[in-house]
Amino acid sequence: MSLNEFPLCDAHIHPKAAQICSHTEFLLFVNSICEQDFARFPSFSAGRYQFAGIHPWQLRKPKYKNTAYYFDLLERAVRRGFFLGETGLDRLHPNFDLQTEYFRHHFQLAQTYRRPLTFHSVHSDDAVLEILEPPYPKMIYHSFVGSPKAAEPFLKRGCFLSFSLRSLKSPATEETIRTCPADRFLIESDSTEDDPAPLLTELLQKAAEQRQISEKKLQKQILTNMNVLIQG
Repeated sequence: MSLNEFPLCDAHIHPKAAQICSHTEFLLFVNSICEQDFARFPSFSAGRYQFAGIHPWQLRKPKYKNTAYYFDLLERAVRRGFFLGETGLDRLHPNFDLQTEYFRHHFQLAQTYRRPLTFHSVHSDDAVLEILEPPYPKMIYHSFVGSPKAAEPFLKRGCFLSFSLRSLKSPATEETIRTCPADRFLIESDSTEDDPAPLLTELLQKAAEQRQISEKKLQKQILTNMNVLIQG
């Protein structure tokens, strides 16, 4: 049985990279960073699932202070069938209060419409956890970096952990990659402009080595996990 029996899965890729990806059999979660990303696309196409989100790094732009307007755009996208993301909190960037307001709104939309939510957290896990209150939607912690102890409260809230090459470069994350429950494990290219295939292939190989399982078995499990998220 070959790896080609299962599509490569990417839990986090951005629109331009998804558009240039010629591998139609891949299963991609296409995350937006701004309204231009999700305004141009249908919610789903073959193997591509679109997420509507305002990235916290975007919030330095004055226009995003008009929260009512952008919150309405997000809700319209969700009503059209979009999932939610990329959103999150990042203490290395300004406007943390505004980031929190946007992240909370994304989360509430995910609760209300029962849609998957992708978020990132940079030095902000405490603040993120304050917002993640039940009922929990299905959630993906994008490009997770941290120890099993850091992962524990997110796993308890039902989060899937998505690992990138950035994750693999972190010694603190190696044990989490080994011990993350199989049914919560994802990988991602986080590609903005490049073909994700080489990154996904490398990630699959290295993660399978760390988890001491075959690449085929890990690839099949990730496909199962992505389908759980899709099915709501």
